[in-house]
Amino acid sequence: MTAQEQADKEWISIEDSFPPEDENVLLANVDDQWVVCGQMNRNGNFYNQFKNGERGEKIRPTHWMPLPQPPQSVLAILENKK
Repeated sequence: MTAQEQADKEWISIEDSFPPEDENVLLANVDDQWVVCGQMNRNGNFYNQFKNGERGEKIRPTHWMPLPQPPQSVLAILENKK
């Protein structure tokens, strides 16, 4: 399987299922060709996510996927801060 085929497999169509409410996920629109970090609220509206958790503009994604795990080096730093 190529890297592109693997990446395509991980994206979930909005037509198939919605992401969890108020959880940061990657959102994409294949028609307009963009990818952002955002959320779906309890009303089923999607918003891009701005700094400090502030909600951005309303958007219309076609696909979504969970955020990947951060790099191990970042996890180690976060673990040391506990």
